[in-house]
Amino acid sequence: MTTIYKTPTDHIYQTMKKDALNVNREFHPIHQGVIKNCGTLNLVATVEEDKQTISDLKNFSSVVAFICHLKLDGELIGVGRSVSVISATKFFEKSIIYCRNAAILDSVSKSLKILDSLQPNINSQQNSGITLNKEFQVKEVESSDDSITLKQLDYLRKLIKTNVAENKRSELEKQLPNYSRDEASEKIRSFVINN
Repeated sequence: MTTIYKTPTDHIYQTMKKDALNVNREFHPIHQGVIKNCGTLNLVATVEEDKQTISDLKNFSSVVAFICHLKLDGELIGVGRSVSVISATKFFEKSIIYCRNAAILDSVSKSLKILDSLQPNINSQQNSGITLNKEFQVKEVESSDDSITLKQLDYLRKLIKTNVAENKRSELEKQLPNYSRDEASEKIRSFVINN
């Protein structure tokens, strides 16, 4: 007795899901959104000594403080501050640089919400200017409680692949989505009883 093992076919929805998640294709809506958000931002970061903070912390003699004003196209969008206490004379230059960089990072992190509000809203289909290709548009499907289930559809496709001649498969597979649950059950029974 020879046993023939047949590999299960990918479910059509798994294949569609793989295609939909391939966002690097040029016409994919997510890729279009990425392209729309690429470009040059005219950011200017101005770093100064934060004299106000130093005067507020006058009890500490070894305090270094910076303030960073971040501007986009000449408009102030974020202010960041940083304070460092210099404790070792060996690494004071690095401590000062780290303190300056922390002020810059603070100004950038505080400006993110403002930057987000200045960017086009890519979540809204009307405002984004992104057009969806036919394959990504939501299809209107009439749902009824009597339509074939996904499990039935998947099982019938496997049965057709293993039990029906190649020249008749495609025609039969095209009819499957139109079956009701009862018709699908009857078709499954006919395949199982005949084999």
